[in-house]
Amino acid sequence: MIKKFRQANQGRKILRDWVGESGTPVPLNEAQSRANVCLHGGPNGERCPYNYQGSWLWNLATSIAINQQMEIRENMKIKLEGDENLHVCDRCGCKLKLKVHTPFHHLYRHTSDHQFTQLPPWCWMVQELNKMKGRP
Repeated sequence: MIKKFRQANQGRKILRDWVGESGTPVPLNEAQSRANVCLHGGPNGERCPYNYQGSWLWNLATSIAINQQMEIRENMKIKLEGDENLHVCDRCGCKLKLKVHTPFHHLYRHTSDHQFTQLPPWCWMVQELNKMKGRP
């Protein structure tokens, strides 16, 4: 019984780290819209050039956290069109299969102004930041 409680507690912590205090991913249509920017919103309607498929080297703790979050995503049966082509953002280093589901206010709290300046203008993160700040 105690082991199950610890596992459930750990699962809630992992989910909170991924999607924030609400523990709830954004609606699927919002996540799909974000994913579509990564998949088709780059120059000339092509995949964003920063949706990077190459290898990334994360430290062990980060790799474990990402794997745990991906496992939770899989257990939640979250699937988007084009999932197989969502990789890692070469500008921010985030795993896009996870990031597109994260509420913006949680992402905003963990993204520096400098990091925002590194994102291309077509990025959904920039678009959502501009919307939040009332910019066109």
